[in-house]
Amino acid sequence: MTRHTIINIQQIRDDICKRKAMPPFGPDTSINRLKTINETQRSFTPEVVELLLGEIDVLSKSEWTLADELVKAQKRIAELEARAFNPAILDVIAERHRQQSVEGWTPEHDNAYQNSELADAAACYAIHAHNQGFSTPAYWPWSPDWWKQSGARRDLVKAGALILAEIERIDRAAGIGVKGE
Repeated sequence: MTRHTIINIQQIRDDICKRKAMPPFGPDTSINRLKTINETQRSFTPEVVELLLGEIDVLSKSEWTLADELVKAQKRIAELEARAFNPAILDVIAERHRQQSVEGWTPEHDNAYQNSELADAAACYAIHAHNQGFSTPAYWPWSPDWWKQSGARRDLVKAGALILAEIERIDRAAGIGVKGE
């Protein structure tokens, strides 16, 4: 508070306590009450009250601004959480994990691919996801025995996991660390 009157918050608190401690009105207490009121008057001048009200107004506006920002941040967090825990994303990550833990396609194994095999396999699953039951695509990079269509959604999940494997391989080749490896 950088106005002409300096407000001593502790003094105001002390004066409020003194006024609260005043005895009730009565024939024997009136003089003591008047003395207390007179001693504490400095904390209750119109100028001090006006300055305090102005500061409260500023703080209230700041609080509302902060409250609005908090609400916006909470909404954004909820949006990001909804995206992060999207079932499709979780299914792709689970498939990538399955490929590694069940099929044994380790990062070291994937590092051996140098001719976009992982990306090509992903493309095959993605392109043919809605064309179930056809023969192995001509550009399938591996033995036809590994072409295993499983339905549109499942094939797209496989495609996503294969793309993730290719991105991880590229990152490893570039020296970019991949968590969990």
